[in-house]
Amino acid sequence: MGDDFEDDWSTQTVSIKVDADLATAVRLVEERLGIRLVENEHGRFRGPDASGATVSVSANDREIPDFLTDEEKASMREAIGPEPSSIYVRHTAVGREIVEALSGPPFRLNYIMPRATAADLRRSGGWERVVAALNAQGWRETWLRIDGPPVVLEGHVPTGEEYEIKCRGDECCFQVEVDGFGWKSYTLDYEGAGVIEPDEALRVLHELHGRWLADH
Repeated sequence: MGDDFEDDWSTQTVSIKVDADLATAVRLVEERLGIRLVENEHGRFRGPDASGATVSVSANDREIPDFLTDEEKASMREAIGPEPSSIYVRHTAVGREIVEALSGPPFRLNYIMPRATAADLRRSGGWERVVAALNAQGWRETWLRIDGPPVVLEGHVPTGEEYEIKCRGDECCFQVEVDGFGWKSYTLDYEGAGVIEPDEALRVLHELHGRWLADH
């Protein structure tokens, strides 16, 4: 398939889950990697690894229903245990060393990935172009939530309603929230939808959005 699709392990991206609260995760990362992490304004702790890449440690808040009383929320937090944490390092040259140092409980490897291929970079650029095109056309707050599979774009259509388009399996589904009526859905069969190309996703989005407009 050529160099465009060949893995390049000169740098890696690492994601690790931690079954411990944020303070414990920060302490263990500092001890095992021999680095110092500093808290930023968003509550994340960051610091350089041995290759100069940024190690980021953050909390993963568990979702607790708002309709519960304070006492019920406290009881639920106690039952489910400490909030889990996450570690993320992008474009590091010591990814394998980090994975080895942060192995075993409470650490769980989520993934270690090679540097993005030329094909990955082209796809990423395509999504940036699609989002920019939508914003230029009056769509608001559109962003790519997942780059497949599935592919998920979400934001607000030009008339203000919230929308999401999800492409997975052999189908793309466009959902738009209408005040007083909840979510309305429109689907389109599309082979290999979970890895749909950005420009095709844009075309499908406009087609399904057009179906919704025709219903008005």
